[in-house]
Amino acid sequence: MTYFLESLTIIHFDKKIKPIGKAFIPFYNKVLLADLAGYKFLGVLRSGCSFITLFLGIYCFVTFTLKLFVFIPHLFFFIVGFVLDLFTSQKLFKRKSEKYGDLFTVFSVLSLGLLRLSFCFY
Repeated sequence: MTYFLESLTIIHFDKKIKPIGKAFIPFYNKVLLADLAGYKFLGVLRSGCSFITLFLGIYCFVTFTLKLFVFIPHLFFFIVGFVLDLFTSQKLFKRKSEKYGDLFTVFSVLSLGLLRLSFCFY
Protein backbone atom coordinates (compact mmCIF):
# COMPACT_ATOMS: atom_id res chain seq x y z
CA MET A 1 0.00 0.00 0.00
CA THR A 2 2.75 2.48 0.86
CA TYR A 3 4.52 1.67 -2.41
CA PHE A 4 1.46 2.79 -4.37
CA LEU A 5 0.97 5.92 -2.23
CA GLU A 6 4.66 6.84 -2.57
CA SER A 7 4.33 6.60 -6.35
CA LEU A 8 1.21 8.78 -6.34
CA THR A 9 2.98 11.29 -4.08
CA ILE A 10 5.87 11.53 -6.53
CA ILE A 11 3.47 12.16 -9.41
CA HIS A 12 1.57 14.72 -7.31
CA PHE A 13 4.68 16.70 -6.33
CA ASP A 14 6.71 16.35 -9.51
CA LYS A 15 4.49 17.33 -12.42
CA LYS A 16 7.36 17.18 -14.91
CA ILE A 17 8.30 13.53 -14.33
CA LYS A 18 8.43 11.75 -17.68
CA PRO A 19 7.43 8.99 -18.12
CA ILE A 20 5.07 8.65 -15.18
CA GLY A 21 5.94 4.96 -14.92
CA LYS A 22 9.31 5.88 -13.39
CA ALA A 23 7.47 6.64 -10.15
CA PHE A 24 6.27 3.03 -9.98
CA ILE A 25 9.70 1.37 -10.23
CA PRO A 26 10.38 -0.51 -6.97
CA PHE A 27 13.25 0.89 -4.87
CA TYR A 28 13.80 3.73 -7.37
CA ASN A 29 10.64 5.47 -6.20
CA LYS A 30 12.26 5.88 -2.77
CA VAL A 31 15.15 7.71 -4.44
CA LEU A 32 12.72 9.93 -6.35
CA LEU A 33 10.74 10.72 -3.19
CA ALA A 34 13.89 11.68 -1.27
CA ASP A 35 15.06 13.73 -4.26
CA LEU A 36 11.83 15.73 -4.07
CA ALA A 37 12.63 16.43 -0.42
CA GLY A 38 16.14 17.51 -1.42
CA TYR A 39 18.02 14.50 0.00
CA LYS A 40 18.73 12.10 -2.86
CA PHE A 41 21.47 10.27 -0.92
CA LEU A 42 18.97 9.39 1.82
CA GLY A 43 16.77 7.88 -0.86
CA VAL A 44 19.64 5.65 -1.94
CA LEU A 45 20.15 4.61 1.69
CA ARG A 46 16.43 3.97 2.07
CA SER A 47 16.40 1.82 -1.07
CA GLY A 48 19.34 -0.14 0.29
CA CYS A 49 17.52 -0.70 3.59
CA SER A 50 14.42 -1.87 1.73
CA PHE A 51 16.44 -4.24 -0.42
CA ILE A 52 18.26 -5.75 2.58
CA THR A 53 15.00 -6.09 4.50
CA LEU A 54 13.38 -7.80 1.52
CA PHE A 55 16.37 -10.12 1.05
CA LEU A 56 16.42 -11.13 4.72
CA GLY A 57 12.66 -11.69 4.70
CA ILE A 58 12.91 -13.94 1.64
CA TYR A 59 15.76 -15.84 3.30
CA CYS A 60 13.63 -16.50 6.39
CA PHE A 61 10.69 -17.55 4.23
CA VAL A 62 12.71 -19.95 2.07
CA THR A 63 14.63 -21.57 4.93
CA PHE A 64 11.66 -21.60 7.35
CA THR A 65 13.94 -20.30 10.11
CA LEU A 66 14.16 -17.15 12.13
CA LYS A 67 17.58 -17.05 13.69
CA LEU A 68 18.81 -14.23 15.87
CA PHE A 69 21.67 -13.36 13.49
CA VAL A 70 19.07 -12.76 10.76
CA PHE A 71 16.35 -11.17 12.88
CA ILE A 72 18.54 -8.44 14.46
CA PRO A 73 19.83 -7.02 11.11
CA HIS A 74 16.33 -7.34 9.65
CA LEU A 75 14.86 -5.33 12.52
CA PHE A 76 17.71 -2.79 12.40
CA PHE A 77 17.34 -2.07 8.67
CA PHE A 78 13.56 -1.92 9.02
CA ILE A 79 13.80 0.70 11.77
CA VAL A 80 16.48 2.71 9.94
CA GLY A 81 14.30 2.68 6.81
CA PHE A 82 11.29 3.83 8.83
CA VAL A 83 13.26 6.74 10.31
CA LEU A 84 14.58 7.74 6.87
CA ASP A 85 11.04 7.61 5.49
CA LEU A 86 9.80 9.85 8.28
CA PHE A 87 12.65 12.31 7.73
CA THR A 88 11.99 12.65 4.01
CA SER A 89 8.25 12.86 4.63
CA GLN A 90 8.84 15.62 7.19
CA LYS A 91 10.62 17.65 4.52
CA LEU A 92 7.76 17.07 2.10
CA PHE A 93 5.19 18.01 4.76
CA LYS A 94 7.03 21.25 5.48
CA ARG A 95 7.15 21.99 1.77
CA LYS A 96 3.42 21.34 1.40
CA SER A 97 2.21 23.04 4.58
CA GLU A 98 4.60 25.07 6.71
CA LYS A 99 1.98 25.51 9.41
CA TYR A 100 1.01 21.84 9.90
CA GLY A 101 4.21 20.03 8.89
CA ASP A 102 5.24 19.09 12.43
CA LEU A 103 1.73 17.99 13.33
CA PHE A 104 1.63 15.72 10.28
CA THR A 105 4.92 14.15 11.37
CA VAL A 106 3.62 13.47 14.88
CA PHE A 107 0.53 11.74 13.49
CA SER A 108 2.71 9.77 11.09
CA VAL A 109 4.84 8.47 13.95
CA LEU A 110 1.81 7.67 16.11
CA SER A 111 0.19 5.73 13.26
CA LEU A 112 3.49 3.87 12.64
CA GLY A 113 3.75 5.37 9.19
CA LEU A 114 0.32 4.36 7.94
CA LEU A 115 -0.89 7.96 7.60
CA ARG A 116 2.47 9.25 6.39
CA LEU A 117 1.75 9.60 2.70
CA SER A 118 -1.94 10.39 2.93
CA PHE A 119 -1.01 13.76 4.46
CA CYS A 120 0.93 14.70 1.34
CA PHE A 121 -2.36 15.09 -0.53
CA TYR A 122 -3.66 17.63 2.00
